[in-house]
Amino acid sequence: MPVFRNLDQESLDKQYNNRAAVPQHPAILARWASDAAAFRQAHAVDEHLAYGSDPKQTLDYFAAGGPGRC
Repeated sequence: MPVFRNLDQESLDKQYNNRAAVPQHPAILARWASDAAAFRQAHAVDEHLAYGSDPKQTLDYFAAGGPGRC
């Protein structure tokens, strides 16, 4: 039975499963983690700055390397 246009629930779930659609996703995610770790090693960061009252409302701030940069 269609739940959205001509897709049944199984087909719809498959359309939203990006990990199944990209078999090399573990390598991509590992590269992102490695790149992020290297960037954090090379640049100053103020971590976990609160912008709200919820513990999840935080951000990491990376200042620009000099004036006039955005």
